[in-house]
Amino acid sequence: TANLNIDAGTYTVYAVATPNDKNNLADAQYGTVSVIIRKPFVTAQASQSTVAQGDSVFFRGVAEGDPSQGVAIWIMGKNYASVNTESVNDDGTFDHEVDGSITSSLTSGQYFVVVQHPMYNDQFDVYVRGDYVVGPYPTANSNIFKLYGSGSLQGSDAANALTVALDDPSVDDTYTKLQFLVEVPEINILPIPEKMVGDKFEVKGTTNLAVDDELL
Repeated sequence: TANLNIDAGTYTVYAVATPNDKNNLADAQYGTVSVIIRKPFVTAQASQSTVAQGDSVFFRGVAEGDPSQGVAIWIMGKNYASVNTESVNDDGTFDHEVDGSITSSLTSGQYFVVVQHPMYNDQFDVYVRGDYVVGPYPTANSNIFKLYGSGSLQGSDAANALTVALDDPSVDDTYTKLQFLVEVPEINILPIPEKMVGDKFEVKGTTNLAVDDELL
């Protein structure tokens, strides 16, 4: 279906017992079936919008179109960038984890995520080569911007440059973008008024640590 050069929509397939065309089926035996052709797409969401350093964060979503290479997951922030591919399950879902060993070393602040789908040609038209993000324009395998090392784009600048590259008419890839916040872990205990000897009381508070983290 990637090479049929047809638009998304509903199509009818005819199976005819004799070599009759569609306008001469009155005396022919035939059956029909409707097929819906959808444009490939990708969606994603983060397991939480705020992540404490040392906690894991997951990016889960759906990538329709059966991309054989999976999806590319770009994460960009202050002094940090990573690009990984994640395979897509038979039902179109994918799941990518950034574990606590990575978030513990991240600077607190905002991070930007772009999930890239290779679309019809099943190839990532924009990708990383060495320290640079590379694309098909103005000529094949041209450096678009620097992602790693001295002079590289960071955070929102890198994310914006990447989406501009993916939006170029010569690139058929599609994408979705999201963001999350990394914070220093903290625990706040609500004030406890004076108690008499023998009184029972509760210790209550708030924290930005993840659900199911254990506190001592």
